[in-house]
Amino acid sequence: MANNNFKQALHLGMKLAVVLVGACMFAHVGMDFTFSFIFLWKGLSNMKKKGR
Repeated sequence: MANNNFKQALHLGMKLAVVLVGACMFAHVGMDFTFSFIFLWKGLSNMKKKGR
C-alpha cells in the first residue's frame, strides 16, 4: 500500500513540476512578447512623430 501511495505521490509531483515549468516558460515568452510589442509600439509612435 505504501509503495502504491509513493508512486501516486511521485506521479502527482511530476505532473506539478511539468505544469510549473510550462507556466514559467509561458510567463517568460509572454513577457518577452509584451516587451517587444511595447518597444515596437514606441518605435512606431516615434517614427510617426518624426514624420510630422
